[in-house]
Amino acid sequence: MIYRHNADTPHTPASNLKIVTTSAFLDHFGADFKFRTMLVLHGQDLLLWGDGDPTLGDGDLLKKVGWNVTTIYKNWADQLKKQQIASIRNVIVDDSIFDTVFYHPNWKENEYTSAFAAEVGGVNFNANCIDVTVQPTSPGRLAMTSSLKTSETSPMPRCARATPVPSTATTPADSWPRCWRL
Repeated sequence: MIYRHNADTPHTPASNLKIVTTSAFLDHFGADFKFRTMLVLHGQDLLLWGDGDPTLGDGDLLKKVGWNVTTIYKNWADQLKKQQIASIRNVIVDDSIFDTVFYHPNWKENEYTSAFAAEVGGVNFNANCIDVTVQPTSPGRLAMTSSLKTSETSPMPRCARATPVPSTATTPADSWPRCWRL
């Protein structure tokens, strides 16, 4: 042995592990594999069956082809209109292709809010991250937020995993900016 340093200490694998996982994926599924997220009309119910496609609604990838995170949903709505479907009773989302362990038990809890550690799921949207832009108003007044990279400003929408703090206020220009991730 020429050199050894912390050889027996477990570490998180580096990004080069992606080469191994990609190779294993291609070996198992083949180079022609395509994810198939299905939208199915069953009576008056609309079913969305997720297959774990990590790129579904990924804003960064979609930008490259001129789409945004909601383009696929708008396209689906247009297809339903073309079929003269005027109303839907229920929208049922099935993401059961994976278990309900969204974070690996060995992931570091302090990294849960990082985009690279977003939860995994059978149905993904915007890389399973919430994009929020905070726009200042005047000192002491509530700041406005826009989410999902839209131009609309409004209070951040409520969701199960991220609750907005309604007292986010604009501070004077010479004060230290403070930002926290949920």
